[in-house]
Amino acid sequence: CFYDIPYKDDEIFKLICTEQTMGLFQIESSIMKKAIKILQPNCFEDIVALISLVRPGPMDSIQSYARRKAGKEKINYYSDTLKPILEETYGIIVYQEQVNSIARVMAGFSMGEADLFRRAISKKKISEMVKMKEDFVKGSLKNGYSQKTIDDVYDLILRFANYGFNKSHAVVYAIICCRMAYLKYKYPLEFYSAILQTSSTTNDTKFSLYVSEMKKRKLNVLTPNVNGSTYKFEITEKGLLFPLTGIHGINEQFTIKVMEERTKNGAFKDFFDF
Repeated sequence: CFYDIPYKDDEIFKLICTEQTMGLFQIESSIMKKAIKILQPNCFEDIVALISLVRPGPMDSIQSYARRKAGKEKINYYSDTLKPILEETYGIIVYQEQVNSIARVMAGFSMGEADLFRRAISKKKISEMVKMKEDFVKGSLKNGYSQKTIDDVYDLILRFANYGFNKSHAVVYAIICCRMAYLKYKYPLEFYSAILQTSSTTNDTKFSLYVSEMKKRKLNVLTPNVNGSTYKFEITEKGLLFPLTGIHGINEQFTIKVMEERTKNGAFKDFFDF
């Protein structure tokens, strides 16, 4: 069952850190690979953050996030009251929910007001932003925060709001991604067979990337063989056998006829027998 597949196994994160992410949900792009190289994720929470950081809002914070995670940069929470909100992301706003929580803690906004505040900023609705900022500043001053802290935090929120991600979405995405990575690590031929089935021609731009990644893992893609190939990729002891349908001009109906002939009269002896 898909829901029984582990998503916190250490081998998952080791595989992802090798940047062999082709076919993995959300993290196979070149920009994701660059972020992985910087972040070196080693736990599930890192994958959640990774998926959320590679967005226009928090993307500029990837280097800082990695340095803080490694203990190479001082973490600034701006106020002790914000530490419980920002501690998991090393003082950097990564998730939409963090903006809501900051607005509630600092300005005393209700849950509804906090979400309206976040949405006004993210959608850059100027008239609403002016009103909400006034309320944010007023509420924060009333709750004892200094003007400098208020300004610093508000600027931080503005930078994030270019396109912040929803943590609840990121968690679900990360679970799917990590479960796929587990299958890729444990059952590589089965994984590549399923992935290549959707891009089984050499004209597909991703095909060569998949094959290149397989070679790095010392997994073979075998050329088509009339005595073994079918209409899909087949797993053999020597590697992944290319389907006959992957040859230009060969369709599934013809391939089935070849398979029926093999079953009826045995392997083809030579070209003329074929």
